[in-house]
Amino acid sequence: MTYDNNQIGRVIRDLRKQRGLTGEALGRKTGISQPKISKIESGMLKSPSTEDLAKILNTLEAPQAIRQQVELILKRRVGELRITRYTQKGSRDYSFSIERSVRDVRIYVMGLIPTLLQTADYRMALKQHYSIEDIDMGHGMKYVLLRQELMWEKGRSYHIIIHETALYTLLSNRLTHVAQLARLDWYIGLKSIKIGIIPLQAGFVVAENSNFGVFSDEVLVIALADEELESRNKSRIAQHLKIFNDLDQKAWYTDDASQLIRKAIQYFS
Repeated sequence: MTYDNNQIGRVIRDLRKQRGLTGEALGRKTGISQPKISKIESGMLKSPSTEDLAKILNTLEAPQAIRQQVELILKRRVGELRITRYTQKGSRDYSFSIERSVRDVRIYVMGLIPTLLQTADYRMALKQHYSIEDIDMGHGMKYVLLRQELMWEKGRSYHIIIHETALYTLLSNRLTHVAQLARLDWYIGLKSIKIGIIPLQAGFVVAENSNFGVFSDEVLVIALADEELESRNKSRIAQHLKIFNDLDQKAWYTDDASQLIRKAIQYFS
């Protein structure tokens, strides 16, 4: 039983239950035996075929976000994506090591203020909210500060896009959150750090449901919960550059972005 198979199995089992189907009913609809369905869901089937997975996902009318999740797991299995889990020793310097070697950084984050723009208090609130271990957090803070210092080196370019929902994700007390929003507003308009905010009325504008970064068009890093997936595949990088460009068209900048931030500050004040 492997981690990847367990993850695929959980995704399929949860989606099947949401659709109100038994394993036997799903088997009848897909033409796959119920015992095989059970083995896929439990992770006992060593290498479920892409054909069987496609039949299951189509039958369950899986949304694009779930299809992408399964696709990423399969690509990891064949080695197309490199995995860096946060729980591994030394992995917290992963983003720093990449950013230090490039000059152009593009980042998209949905529900939280991006790491590069976080205050120390907001970071600690994040630790407490998600129960991150002290030792892991301390190691992480060291490299967060190093990454933030890199942003001020001459010749570097940062383009960061977040969704307006991040402005309203309250992790601790309002005072900490308002201070974080004020810090974010301070960044607006800086020459080397371009920050865009996608307003709520723009809706969910792309299929991509994960935070990601593209570094000098050479490396793609997709953040999923407790791990980061790295790809140097040119077609995948091109796909995410297109996604980023689409997000860029929806985002508000400069005074419009500040207006959204100050609206949130007023809400929490």
